Amino acid sequence: MSSSIERLILLSKSLLLAQEFFGYCTLDQLKSVRDFSLLFETSSHIPLEQCEESIFKKVPDITDFYFKCSTISESIPPILSRNFKVLEVMEIEMDEVGEKALISILMNIPTLKKLVVFVTYITTINKFKDFFGTLEINKNLEILNVITASFDVDIQYIVNFLNRNSTMQELYLSFVPLVENQYTPGSLEIYNNSLKVIDVSYEGFVKLFSSKCKSEIRKMGYMLEATEDDYTFYKNVVYKMHTIHIENVTQSNAQWAEEMVKLNSPHLKRVEVYIYFLEFPRKFMVDALLSNSFLKHVFIRNWRQKDFLAVFNHQVTIDFYKVHLPHHVDMAQLSECIKVNSVTRELEISIGTFTPPLNVVQYTQYIIDIIKSNNTLTHLTVSSPPDSALYSRSVIEPLVKSFQDAIHSNASIRKLQVFTNTWLLHFKSTLDQHLIEYYYYE
Repeated sequence: MSSSIERLILLSKSLLLAQEFFGYCTLDQLKSVRDFSLLFETSSHIPLEQCEESIFKKVPDITDFYFKCSTISESIPPILSRNFKVLEVMEIEMDEVGEKALISILMNIPTLKKLVVFVTYITTINKFKDFFGTLEINKNLEILNVITASFDVDIQYIVNFLNRNSTMQELYLSFVPLVENQYTPGSLEIYNNSLKVIDVSYEGFVKLFSSKCKSEIRKMGYMLEATEDDYTFYKNVVYKMHTIHIENVTQSNAQWAEEMVKLNSPHLKRVEVYIYFLEFPRKFMVDALLSNSFLKHVFIRNWRQKDFLAVFNHQVTIDFYKVHLPHHVDMAQLSECIKVNSVTRELEISIGTFTPPLNVVQYTQYIIDIIKSNNTLTHLTVSSPPDSALYSRSVIEPLVKSFQDAIHSNASIRKLQVFTNTWLLHFKSTLDQHLIEYYYYE
């Protein structure tokens, strides 16, 4: 047992086993615990009240607590007496008792900054109305994450909470709220001033933001196709973002994604795009990225190689790429572009198929050539082709020698993930000697 413990994750079948674990620890070892996760393997969940004597009095300074339970009392006195900053309540049923318990948490823990709630069922009549009503007047919570499969939480409760709350900075709602027919365009408006990150599983949510909204939102999920009428939304919300995250890009909303990047906002530093198709059927994001002068990080999944290289060869501000190229990747062309690039510092490329087909020896030679020529990259990840062939020492030894020379002469590379587990063994001693970090593919 180490002399001190800061983060403790305890997986147990019963509270008795948890008590036995603490019996092996001294108070000096436990007093430094700040982040504590208590998980039970069985469905017979333990009432939180029983944790007071068994756990909380022995670990008095916990600030982050993760607890898995299906039943919960209204008052939950052990929790209400703690100065938690982060609380995760998993597998709770949102009946009247469960909702009152969460409201008690919000009302009685003034130190709480982050609340994560995983709801299995919602059986209350008003469907979260009182919970979101309490959030309207809450003065300390900054991050809220509600996870549930329910589809009947009225969106008006969420809008009211955001417009009256002044401390919420990050909001994650993994459910689609109910939008009643009586809500006409313009009748629901968000003009919150504190939000920084929004990720709500309802595509229309982004269009609820009013021109009065002063929030400097850095990241927003679930973007939707924009129209000419969305100019105000562009200027007042998107333009201020630090990160744009767009799921399921299709031909219908691709132009919307490109237009956001073309705004060339000085605030925008990161773009994350997940293309719905395995490979997008037209040129995508090339002109938008080339016209942007401020971006630093780009993540695009299912991008065509020629589109990626058109940007990679000419864009002068992006120093981190993470891309997935699904089909027909020409490793010769790709490696030539990487060799001469002098802007990008971190490059992660996952590859579906190579055209022409490539064996691992040919692939390794391309990696060696990149390391020899590029003295800007600090982190390189490239998918290795599948290859189960056995190679003779006469083939492997020259490669190992060339790899040693390349790594030895390269002063910039620090992280490398280019080999499969079995192929890595040939180069492990060189990597151990010269690199700070390296990884392998399974």
